[in-house]
Amino acid sequence: DATPSRPEVKASAMLGPLLSTAIPIPWVAPELLPLLISIWVVLLGGSWVFGRWNLRAIDVGAELPASAFAWEAVPVDLRLRNHSQSWAARDLLVGHVLSSERVRRISGYRPRLGAGVETRLEPLLRVPRRGRHTQYRVEVSSSFPFGLLRWRRQFEIRVDLLGLPRLGELR
Repeated sequence: DATPSRPEVKASAMLGPLLSTAIPIPWVAPELLPLLISIWVVLLGGSWVFGRWNLRAIDVGAELPASAFAWEAVPVDLRLRNHSQSWAARDLLVGHVLSSERVRRISGYRPRLGAGVETRLEPLLRVPRRGRHTQYRVEVSSSFPFGLLRWRRQFEIRVDLLGLPRLGELR
């Protein structure tokens, strides 16, 4: 079973340049200032509300093998579900990390996941080192609807994976 974290938000790299284009408006055309403010309130408010709503019904499940050789690619059965009955999740980027590894590997991209739909991804997992691995983290992120804010939600999955030493060649 996956334990979800709270959704986290981060400003997109596109937000700064877009906001800086609006700086000269009060001096050049002050009559357009109320229109500009209302547009930015709608854009940022819509990004906040719809972006958070986009990830709220997403759930993840995964099945990993019991053992694998270190640095060998192992397929993982990763399930992505949308529990909402009325909202289709959009622009989903899925990544995964095993144990204490720092690099998130991209598992897949789904432009749309319909309401009540489950999809399967089969990413390749590289076991980073030999030993016992007990944590598997799946991260789902989205910049829906306008690309101004990037929402991210992580799911922790308890696993018991044994990383075996890699076999060498006999000479």
